[in-house]
Amino acid sequence: MKSVYSFQQIHTFVKTSSLMKQVFFAALFVLVGFCSMGQDITLTKGETINYINKQLQKTVGLEYNDGSTVESIAFTETAKGLRFSYTASGSSKYAYNAYEKPSWGGYVKCPDRSYEFDPIYVKDITLKSYGHKNIRYLNLSFIKKELVKEKISGCPEVYYGRNQMVNDVLFFFLMAEEKDFDKLKKAFQHLIALYKAEDDPFG
Repeated sequence: MKSVYSFQQIHTFVKTSSLMKQVFFAALFVLVGFCSMGQDITLTKGETINYINKQLQKTVGLEYNDGSTVESIAFTETAKGLRFSYTASGSSKYAYNAYEKPSWGGYVKCPDRSYEFDPIYVKDITLKSYGHKNIRYLNLSFIKKELVKEKISGCPEVYYGRNQMVNDVLFFFLMAEEKDFDKLKKAFQHLIALYKAEDDPFG
């Protein structure tokens, strides 16, 4: 049986197929490259702090179930690490974010709180759920208690507030969907990685 294709036709077909394969794999390589670029986080330390701060700001003005309201929030860089601060008000003496109960009894309004810490010592990032149906807490826990400085101030003269070392920092954020926590957690993980790389580039 004679072949219906000439040698020239077969040669042209093979050559064309080879060229198409090259084009296909080249396009695939470019596509994979773009996907990888989309997955890699390239934000700087300052850009990541700004992103986190923007997410935290969304809770300002919302009322919690205990009657407290966060009036202002700031998440900034310091010479030794990071600082998270907020001012809260409350319509009830039991408001978690706005009142303190000194050892001598009674409740005292202390609206200003701040936390200073070095993020390289963060041990875990978890989700806490209380206070408001759409407000959640991202909790940073540290490897030991002596690494986070908490300051409570703005109290009346009868109570000067307190400075103490704590083991956790709670960040308020608005959680409309599950992915909202995942994105914020990813931002903190990226920020922590940047600080660790800066502290020990060869670690």
